[in-house]
Amino acid sequence: MNEQITINTELTRLRKEHPILGSRKPLAIGIRPTLLLLINLNSRNSRKVISLLCNHPAYLANISKGGSRYHLDGTTGGKITPGEMENAKLKLSGETA
Repeated sequence: MNEQITINTELTRLRKEHPILGSRKPLAIGIRPTLLLLINLNSRNSRKVISLLCNHPAYLANISKGGSRYHLDGTTGGKITPGEMENAKLKLSGETA
């Protein structure tokens, strides 16, 4: 029996395999190519998975607080800029940046 891989099953798998994704901590800039290699979906759906991860309200709330960004292994990978904080706050409020 061939189990169908869906966007939701991929999100669940990625969050289990990479706890940093489950914690919704801000991801390091430039991590997208690494994420794309890990996602077992076509290009369009892989982009949807990344969008769901990075536009989740809890993720945006963490960005809006500032602080560090993280690699998938949990090591720090840069800092959140004031502009990124403001952009996250705008997204959370429903405005466009």
